[in-house]
Amino acid sequence: MGSGDEGYRPESIFGQANDYRYQRVFGELHLEGFAVSHTKDGFQWEELEDEFQLKLKTVIDSEPLPILSKAKEHRVRPKTSDIRRGAETAVSSTAAVLQSKAASVIQEQLNQPPENVVTPVSLPPAAETAASKQFILDFKDQQWDVTIELANDPAIGEWLGVSDQPRAGQTRVLKLRLNCGHPFMERFAGSEAEQIEPLLRIAAAMAIAEIVARDQGYQHTSAVRRHVNELLTSALSSTSATP
Repeated sequence: MGSGDEGYRPESIFGQANDYRYQRVFGELHLEGFAVSHTKDGFQWEELEDEFQLKLKTVIDSEPLPILSKAKEHRVRPKTSDIRRGAETAVSSTAAVLQSKAASVIQEQLNQPPENVVTPVSLPPAAETAASKQFILDFKDQQWDVTIELANDPAIGEWLGVSDQPRAGQTRVLKLRLNCGHPFMERFAGSEAEQIEPLLRIAAAMAIAEIVARDQGYQHTSAVRRHVNELLTSALSSTSATP
């Protein structure tokens, strides 16, 4: 049952056809005690197929060799020759957009005097929230209560928003919000986890780096995020290099 390109790949175990588990995992099982179909190309599972799939998934994704997890997470660094065409297109497109549309934004930013903008203690609620996760980061003398939120609200102008609220005691409440309704996300992110997560991790790194730099005594640390938001909203969300 199942051979070649027509393998037995239940979605509950292998996911969709574009999933790395579906594409990478191969095995052969020998089953006894099952009746077969009259065409001899399948089993008569009765009520046992769901139970079989659950047990199979548990076994092949358990330590010491969680095959499904390994198949899904493993990444091979592509050769330069494999990415050259895509890299050249991306570099040319980004350079063209920056050349034609970024100058006015940069000039406006340069004309602005330094602002000692205070990071807000809370962010205005988004019209729609796609996902949110709260967790605790523990340090020697402080605890951070962090929330990462994925909003989906075109009315929010920022690509990345950050709030920072001290609480009584040693707890600090931080919120990092990435807006999937932002023009840049609509243009480049897509709706799958593999498309959203890289941008979310970059946004999280920017937000945390800003907070750490401010704690180190640097001034105007939110200016970089503000400028990034402006560039992503205008020039870098563009689909065309036409002025």
